[in-house]
Amino acid sequence: FFAADTKRESAKYLDAVRNKIAQIYKLTDPDLLAFAWIKDFYLFEPSEEGATGMSKGKSGVQFAHNPFSKPACSLNELKKARKERKEALLEIKACQFDLICNNIEMFSGGERCTDPQLLSEAFKAVGYTKEELNKNFKPILEAFTYGPPPHGGLGQGVDRMLMILKGEDNVRELTAFPKTSTCQDLMLGSPREVDQEVLDEMGLKIKKV
Repeated sequence: FFAADTKRESAKYLDAVRNKIAQIYKLTDPDLLAFAWIKDFYLFEPSEEGATGMSKGKSGVQFAHNPFSKPACSLNELKKARKERKEALLEIKACQFDLICNNIEMFSGGERCTDPQLLSEAFKAVGYTKEELNKNFKPILEAFTYGPPPHGGLGQGVDRMLMILKGEDNVRELTAFPKTSTCQDLMLGSPREVDQEVLDEMGLKIKKV
């Protein structure tokens, strides 16, 4: 099999094909819980056209996951990769990890970057200027100069584990009031139109694009 698209999208298509073939030919054991740790995630990925927010993407790369993840390299190595531009930056790994079970993410976590110089260099790699760093992240960068302790952890997907144990294909089957695939809450009827009086009270304004 082959797919003609971006690397990210092609992986999604081929994963769906692989799972379907395994289902048709009964290649998987429904009673087996197969766990695996995934590590060595990349810190950056090629930037998408029109990337905004923290991703920026001005230099051809954007953050692949959490912008505050600790780079799995030294400050000098990151500086060298930034000078060599896109291809070198795409080889930089992050201190991140996932625990999966039967091809489903159970836990996701990593170590946060508390080195102000290393964190600044990572943001510069995706296109932030020194002025933008001071404007947007000065408080946290300044706080990190006082030597914070290492910080890391993971998020638990208990609902996903229950989904596997119950033999369900969708986590919404384990949710009391699940949202639809388009993020609508049928129980509350949201999202819905908001009265102008409420917007004025909250100091909000809707901008149509």
